[in-house]
Amino acid sequence: MLGMSIHDPDQIESTNPVTAGLALLSVTTRFLPVKATHQVKARTLAGHGILAKARNTPISGYEIHMGQTSGPSTTRPFHIDQRSHVTCSDPDGILSDDGNILGTYIHGLFHNDDFRRAILLELAERQDKKLPAVVESFAIDEQYDRLADHVRRNLDMELILRLIDRH
Repeated sequence: MLGMSIHDPDQIESTNPVTAGLALLSVTTRFLPVKATHQVKARTLAGHGILAKARNTPISGYEIHMGQTSGPSTTRPFHIDQRSHVTCSDPDGILSDDGNILGTYIHGLFHNDDFRRAILLELAERQDKKLPAVVESFAIDEQYDRLADHVRRNLDMELILRLIDRH
């Protein structure tokens, strides 16, 4: 969705063979007939933008996708070291040139405490804010609800829908 377009020639997910993306990254995605689902262990490669403080941070998560994304963007922010308990060496994701837009097939990134903290530290620093040295434990579902409420209050959905309609 972050790329230029999604190609679905076999109409796996839609009756539209091509759907415009948000055009935030210079990539296109092509749906494939087989869904990939894997537990992954990876690490952060990129060290700029929102990932400036996350370089070499180990992460775990899961891949779930039915496509393949390609394009001229070359900043691959993650390196997958293990997929479904099998050692591998695969780049993943796309990071915009300014480092502020991130796309990846790895889900569950923010369940990784060190990764999440590194991103929050970077964002706080950009706003001249400080994070507490110690973070109290919290109920994850409660935090997701708080985040969803915040997004609903502050996201201009009309603008996003207009942007989508232009592509």
